[in-house]
Amino acid sequence: MKKSYFLLTLAAAAALLLSSCTRPLPDRMDAFVDKVEQNADTYTEEDWELANEEFQKLYEEYKADKGSLTGDQVKQVREAMSRYVAKVVESGVSSVTGAIEEIGNQLPGFFEDLGNIFKGIGEGLSGGRPAENAEKPAKE
Repeated sequence: MKKSYFLLTLAAAAALLLSSCTRPLPDRMDAFVDKVEQNADTYTEEDWELANEEFQKLYEEYKADKGSLTGDQVKQVREAMSRYVAKVVESGVSSVTGAIEEIGNQLPGFFEDLGNIFKGIGEGLSGGRPAENAEKPAKE
């Protein structure tokens, strides 16, 4: 009986481990950024370095697999990466910004996405009114 229980527990653990490895990249990127956002206020410089290493691994996987992702998946990954960069900028961590700049230079539209996030933050702070310095849409 004990042997059966042990084997069942071992099989369940293996199944959980296997399922966590097979989660799609966009979901893993979102989960990683969610964790960073939740814990960033308590991160030390070493925590940020570890987070950046994980981010770099996910980013390298994204670069390698981008061609096999759908448009929605690419958008999901880019939005998660933008959220990560916004959190890094907000935290003022200088050791991570060099890697972030390198990533931004390699992704067309990445900083545009990030700019939209900051614009949204600014509008949220101003009660939904556009910032005074915001560009006005061109008249048709």
